[in-house]
Amino acid sequence: MKLAEIIHPGMKGVFYGRHSTDKQEMVMQQHSVANLITKYGCDIVDEYLDAGVSAVKKNIHQRKQLQRLINDASFNFQMRGLTPPSLDGISF
Repeated sequence: MKLAEIIHPGMKGVFYGRHSTDKQEMVMQQHSVANLITKYGCDIVDEYLDAGVSAVKKNIHQRKQLQRLINDASFNFQMRGLTPPSLDGISF
């Protein structure tokens, strides 16, 4: 299945970003997502940012913004899915 078959102009989405240390930034992740939404004519309506949160040292329940995303998704029936820029960005 091609991304163009899933993402359509006018769709709204959210961004979840995470990096492990204080020496890293989410700028590249945000830039990649910005390019994607521009290409497909979509909008980001919220951001969930877990800065300095190691996927190895912190489990899913210790990632406050990921928990907020999951909670928001459980109450928002219009959320259809989650597409991370890479699978390592949402490792469990």
